[in-house]
Parts: sequence; C-alpha cells; structure tokens
Amino acid sequence: MNYLRLEYKRMLKCRTFILSLIFSAAIVLLDVGQDYSFYMQGIDHHTPVFEKWIGVRYISYGSVVWNFLFVILVSVPFSCTLCSEIKNHYDLHVISKIGKKKYFSVKVFISFISGFLISIFTLVLDFLLLALYNKASYPEVDSMSVAIGQNDFLSVYFYSHPYIYCTAWLLIICIWAGIFSVFTLTVGLFVRKASIALIVAQILVIFQDILSRFNPVFINGSSVELSWMGLLYGDSLALNPWFTIFGNQLALLLFCMIAICWKGKRYSYV
Repeated sequence: MNYLRLEYKRMLKCRTFILSLIFSAAIVLLDVGQDYSFYMQGIDHHTPVFEKWIGVRYISYGSVVWNFLFVILVSVPFSCTLCSEIKNHYDLHVISKIGKKKYFSVKVFISFISGFLISIFTLVLDFLLLALYNKASYPEVDSMSVAIGQNDFLSVYFYSHPYIYCTAWLLIICIWAGIFSVFTLTVGLFVRKASIALIVAQILVIFQDILSRFNPVFINGSSVELSWMGLLYGDSLALNPWFTIFGNQLALLLFCMIAICWKGKRYSYV
C-alpha cells in the first residue's frame, strides 16, 4: 500500500503528467475556439452542447487532434516509467523489497489511473466550456446533425436522457484511455526505450485501425465499428453496439495482462 501511494503521488507530481494536462487543455481550447467562431457566425447556433462535445462528434480540429494523439497523450504521464526504470536498473531496488508481483501490479494500476485522469480532465473541461454558451436542449431525432442510430450504444438515452448518455461515454472513453496507457506500458516491456514505446504503441493502434477495414462486420446492412480509434467517440462513422465497445476493450486488456504476466515471470532481476 505504501508503494502504491508513493507511485500515485509520483505520478501527480510528474512533469510529463502536467505537460500532458496542458497539451490536452490546448486541444480543448482549439476545439472550443473553432466552435465559438462558428457560433458567432450563426453556424450551428441552435445545436445543443451534447452534439458538439468532443466525446460525441469527431469533426472539429480539436477533436481530430485529440483522437489521433489519444494514445500518446494518455500514455506519456506514467506508462514509460517502467521501461525507464528497467533500463536504469532502479526496478531492482524496488523489487528486492516488495517483489515482482506487487511491483508490476502497481505499475499497471497507476498507469491505468494516469490515462483515466488525463482523459476525464480533457472531456469534462471541453463539455463545461462548450456549455458556457451552447444551449443544453435535448437533441432532436430528425435533426440529422449526428449519425447516432438505434443500433448504437445507448442511442435511446442520447435523445431522451443526454446527460446519462454523455456520462456513459465519458466513462467509456476514460476506460479506453486507461487501457491504452497500459498497452503502452506493455510495449515498453519489449522495446525498453520510452520514446520508442510511445511511437510503437501509436503505430500499432493506427495499424489496427487499417486492419479493421479489411474484415467488416454488418448488422442489418450497416457496418460495425471495429477500429479502436473509431470507438473513441459516440458518433462514429459505423455502428458501435455495446459488444464491439466492451469486446475490444476486454480483448486489448486481456492481451496486455497476459503479455505483462508472461514477461514478468521471465524477468530476471538477480
């Protein structure tokens, strides 16, 4: 417990964590600034905040940057500390006191939390700033401003209880952030260099996005979103039912856990 608390405090004080928060805030300002410019011109003047939020739509400059750099932004704060400590042999000092199992477990947990915090900060800040001047009326089904259909996750709540919908997607995206942070940590176990681990993790996610296009799955003639990048916002180009969201999250998390356990058992610290 003492080591867990120590690592959590270390994460909060980490310079990369603060820099990630600052860069994420800059992305939010880019998103809100563009929207406010359109708002003052009378464009999307009557569109509610629920449809403009970065967790739902993927059309502004800010949302594009946030989506594309998502893996790096949520991974920078803590995911690379493991490979750095192994490279500098600092891990030997810690493992000799608490053991390998606790050492790796704490690293995974704090890595997940760091990504989760970066994401929730960005999404909540974006929603609050947009809500300062956009109305909070219920989205209209026939407005055609979003492509959230009946087979999408919690689509009924988007039109009847939008606050519940946005809260649910806030948690989903934050869970993605935690998992991607753990994914980068896993890559770092094999790459052993922080900067390279970040780049490799980003490339692998982009590669998965490309591969997901080759074997499409259809429901009632509509394609299902299988790309991890496409599942980072509610109004994806394809359908996003619950099983594709949680199925992909579970599959990626299980892969990370298996890889970390395998690497941890083979890791020699003597």
